[in-house]
Amino acid sequence: MKIIRAEYLGMCFGVRDAIALAEKTAGREPLTILGDLVHNETVLTGLRNRGVQFEQQPAKVLTNTVMVTAHGASERMLTETRQLGLNVLEATCPLVRVAHRSLAKLVVEGYHPVIIGQRGHVEVRGLTGDLSEFDVVLSSVDVEKLCERKRFGVVAQTTQPIDKVHELVRAIREQFPHSEVRFIDTVCQPTKQRQGAAVELARQCDLVIVIGGAHSNNTRELVKTCSLHCRSVRHIQTAEDLRREWFVGMENVGITAGTSTPDAVIEEVESVLRAIVTPSKSLQPSAVKQNKGKSCKHERIDMNYVKWIEHFKRNKNNRPEPDWKAPVNVPHQVMVPMLKSIEQFRLGDGGGPASLIAFNRESFRGRTEELRQIVDMWFAEEAEHARLLGCAVRRFGGRIITSHWSFTAFCLVRRVFGVQFELQVLTLTELVSTAYYRMLRSHSPDGPLAAMCELILRDEAGHVAFHRDRLMNAGRPQTGLAGWFWRVQFLAFGYGAGTVLWISHARCLKAIGGTRNEFYSEITRQITRFIRSLHKQPQYSRIAAKWAQPATLRVQFSK
Repeated sequence: MKIIRAEYLGMCFGVRDAIALAEKTAGREPLTILGDLVHNETVLTGLRNRGVQFEQQPAKVLTNTVMVTAHGASERMLTETRQLGLNVLEATCPLVRVAHRSLAKLVVEGYHPVIIGQRGHVEVRGLTGDLSEFDVVLSSVDVEKLCERKRFGVVAQTTQPIDKVHELVRAIREQFPHSEVRFIDTVCQPTKQRQGAAVELARQCDLVIVIGGAHSNNTRELVKTCSLHCRSVRHIQTAEDLRREWFVGMENVGITAGTSTPDAVIEEVESVLRAIVTPSKSLQPSAVKQNKGKSCKHERIDMNYVKWIEHFKRNKNNRPEPDWKAPVNVPHQVMVPMLKSIEQFRLGDGGGPASLIAFNRESFRGRTEELRQIVDMWFAEEAEHARLLGCAVRRFGGRIITSHWSFTAFCLVRRVFGVQFELQVLTLTELVSTAYYRMLRSHSPDGPLAAMCELILRDEAGHVAFHRDRLMNAGRPQTGLAGWFWRVQFLAFGYGAGTVLWISHARCLKAIGGTRNEFYSEITRQITRFIRSLHKQPQYSRIAAKWAQPATLRVQFSK
């Protein structure tokens, strides 16, 4: 039996950020959450164990601080809660905020609001809480009950399947051919990715395991989607729900998970599945001897070239463009340092790969045709980042610079050391850049700029995984004392690179509201996560892209 993971599965950035905010707040003061933070009992139990309380009504809250869930809330409810003297924290997913703004825009422009979603769902209640008149539809029967209006403005609950949404929009237009129907797509990108990956997974599997909370709407939608393409689909909440008899006669078993499912739960389910596939066997003496030999040094592995070729091709075909034509509304005191910072980063992303090719090109690209193709696609992706940054520079009225001291110093380091060290330098560059882009996106005063950071961060997650595979392929890092020294050295160089970046970009990060502690905390998190990943063998069935988005993000892609 073969176990296959969906390309996209598990927690989305909105859920991760909401949980992180709840845990951080609960660590310093008593906290109450209004409703379920996410629809996953494992997560809720973990929060209760940290002392977090849950209430449905603000009037019953006994703590000074209350948190709104990732599903969002209406302004009316937020105002009523604040009037009770409570300190309100909003963990609303930024893409739910996009849905709120889109719906408000339609109402202001005179459209009758129609929400495609589950009536009574907390997100839908938040969308409709400030409206005096609206309709909620979830099926063609609901559409038939609509009254004729001159203008319909349609948005969707962020976790609805996009195909279903388009079908209902089409039904509204057919039922009211003389009405103006304006649709704004508010289904979030993580939902689209997980639904698309679920379809691809279900088509190649005999059985699909869908992991998620019993009350999670997006998990139930994943179950429905998979059921259309696979004869056997099982919805479970934890590994304890698995039954060995399900897998009798199954050749390919797929795993996917809803956007509120923790990584630990997914890993536990996969571990149990692998135990079913490969029952534990006592080690033979030769096997013990072989394992002892491997304890001193990582086994040299062969990279899965097909995985990386497919990954970079998929990224190339899925690149939504930020809405560069949107009006710029950034204060001058923020614009000046931010523009200088973006100019410098554009130089690094544009000149870095070119400098690398010029120095020992063939050694870095490798001897096999597949690896040369993959590295060239990675170079092309970095060049695309330079193009995006150039668009941002021109949008803010800046200029394309050709030199900077930090870039010159970095190129010198690359040339002094060989290709082996260069892999480590590039990995650190990606990790430190990730910290910069996350802060820029978190505090971005401009929607298209935040959208650009979101796109680049998606790519950077793949780049880090790619460099990790290359390091492992080169037999690095070793374990034991040599491996410990390597990790300490890697961490030290990481802080050094972070310090150089902070010196160059501190004015920008401070101007948009960031702090030095936040920046270094982000670098620490990125590097330590990478170092921990080196203890595990690469998962070739998917590419981990674990990056999260902050709750203050305003993403703006062009339609």
